Amino acid sequence: MALVKCKECGKKVSTKASSCPSCGLPNPTSKEKSTSFIKSFWNGEWSLLQTFWGYFVVGNTILGAPIVMAADVNDNFFSDLGWFLFFIYYLAYLVFYVWTCVGTWKSSTIYTKRKKKIWGKVAKVMVLLSIASNVFVGFYG
Repeated sequence: MALVKCKECGKKVSTKASSCPSCGLPNPTSKEKSTSFIKSFWNGEWSLLQTFWGYFVVGNTILGAPIVMAADVNDNFFSDLGWFLFFIYYLAYLVFYVWTCVGTWKSSTIYTKRKKKIWGKVAKVMVLLSIASNVFVGFYG
C-alpha cells in the first residue's frame, strides 16, 4: 500500500482507498475519470451545477412534457400503434429519470464533502421531492 497525492485536493491518500478522506473524491488516485458519458454521470463525476440544473431540472422538464400532455388526451386520440410508441417513450423516459436522480444524488454527495454542504443537501431534498411527487401522481393521478 503506497500513499500518493489525491488528484483533487493534493493530500496524501492510500492507493487502495475508494474515496479521499479529505475531499471525498471517488477513486482519488486513478489517473482517468470514467470514459463513458453515461457511467461518469452515474458515478457523480460531473459538477453539481451540470447534473442538477442541466439534466435533472431542464432535461426532465423537456423530456417529461410529452408525457404530461399525453395524460390530458382522451383514449381515442391515439391508435394502438400510437399508444405502443408512447409506452416505449415512457419507458425510455423512466430510464433517463432514474439515471438523472442517481447522478444528481451522487454528485451532491461529492459536492457536500468538498464544498458548501447546503447546496448538496438542497439538491438531495429536491431529488427526494421529485421522486415523491412522481410516485404520488403515479398512484393518484
